[in-house]
Amino acid sequence: MNARSRKRASTWIAAAFVAAACGNAAKHGTSPGGSGGRAGKGAAGATATAGAGHAGASIGGGADGPSGGAGANEGGAGDTVSTGGRAGSSARGEAGSGAAGETSEGGAAGARDLGALGSLIEAFCGAARACCSADVTRVALRDCEDAFLAQSDNVTLVAGGKAEVDEHALARCVAAYDKAQSSCAQDEVFVACHGILVGTVPDDGPCTDVLECDRSAGPKVCLKIQGSDSHLGTCKTPPRGESGDPCAQSCEIGSYCSSTTSSPDASVPITLCYEEDGLYCPLGESCAPIVHHGSDCIWDEACGSDGFCDSTCAPLGSSGDPCQFTFGCDAGLACINGQCSPEPFANSEACAGYPPSFD
Repeated sequence: MNARSRKRASTWIAAAFVAAACGNAAKHGTSPGGSGGRAGKGAAGATATAGAGHAGASIGGGADGPSGGAGANEGGAGDTVSTGGRAGSSARGEAGSGAAGETSEGGAAGARDLGALGSLIEAFCGAARACCSADVTRVALRDCEDAFLAQSDNVTLVAGGKAEVDEHALARCVAAYDKAQSSCAQDEVFVACHGILVGTVPDDGPCTDVLECDRSAGPKVCLKIQGSDSHLGTCKTPPRGESGDPCAQSCEIGSYCSSTTSSPDASVPITLCYEEDGLYCPLGESCAPIVHHGSDCIWDEACGSDGFCDSTCAPLGSSGDPCQFTFGCDAGLACINGQCSPEPFANSEACAGYPPSFD
C-alpha cells in the first residue's frame, strides 16, 4: 500500500469509529473508493496483498501488507536489571548498566544476532523509542527488536533465503530512520525505504510472496490460483495495459506496483494501467485516461500521482499548503491543524511497535 493509500484508509476508518461512537454513523458516508484508498482496486474475483504493505490488486479495496506487530527488547542480564543505558537492542553492542534490583526501561540485554536486517530493526526501534511518549515506550516497545523478528514476514523471507538484501538500499533506509530519531518525522523514511529486498525467482517460477520474484525489470505478480492444492503461486509479469484493456490496478509514477494476488482462475486480468502512459485502472473495469485537475472523478488514481479525488480532481498539497484531509497532502505529509506538515513518526502503529512497511 503506498503512502497515500494508507492515509486515505486511515482517515475513513477513523471517521467510521467516531461516527459509531457518536451514534451518527449514517451521517458519515464514505466517498467512492474511500475505505480502500488507493490500494486494492482490482478486477472482480482477485484479491491481493502487496509485498511489504504496498498497493496490490484486491476486490473491495484494501491491500494487506505482510508486516505485523512488534515491541522492543530491553533489560539487564541475570539477576541485575539495568538502569540508565540506552534503549534498544544490543546488535550494535550497546548495553545499559545499573545496580541489581533496580528497574529500567532502557538497556539492551547482551549481544544477539538480528540477522541481515538487524540495522534496520534497530534503527526503527530506536526512532520509535525516541519519538513515542515514555509511558508508551515502557510497555509497547519493551521487546521491539524481538517482536520485529517474530512478526515481520519480510524478515522471514530473508532468513529463509527467499529474498536477498541490497546493502546500499538498506543503508539508505537506516540513515533515514536514524535521522527520524531527532526529527521525529516520517517524510524521509517514506522516500528512502524501498528496493531493500531483492527477489531472484524468474517468471513462471514458484513463489509465496511477490518479493521473492525477480523485479529488476519491472513490476511482478505472485499469482495464486484459489482452490489449488499448493499454497504456492507463480511469478508473472503483468501485461502493460492500453486504453480499454480489462485491468487489475493502476501503476502510478514512483509507486510500487508489484503484488501477491489470489484469483479464482487464470482468466482474471492482472494487467496494469500505467500513469506514464496517461492511464489508470477504475475498479473492476478497463484502463481509462487520467482525468485533468478540476474534472469530475470517483477514484484517486484518476487524478494521477500528483492529485487526489474530492468529487473533482485536485492537486496534492505540499508542505505548508492548507488542507482538510491527510490524503490531500503529498507523500510523507499529514494534515495537521489545517496545514500539510511532515508526518509525525509517533503514530499509533509505530508507537505500538508494528514493524514498518518496506520492500
